[in-house]
Amino acid sequence: MRLHCFLLGCVWTDGYETEVGAEPMLCQRCQRCGSHRYVKRADPPHLATAAGAEPARRTT
Repeated sequence: MRLHCFLLGCVWTDGYETEVGAEPMLCQRCQRCGSHRYVKRADPPHLATAAGAEPARRTT
């Protein structure tokens, strides 16, 4: 990981589908530093968020 990614975060590609064991996963690569990550796919498409985006948090 480069310092730029450490400070500002990685920029992840759309990725491709793969399997790790029996789990369907999405493999993504950082466009800046070349790091890879494997994330679980969301089964229902309406629950999926943008890659790397956190879901909205409730504020009370």
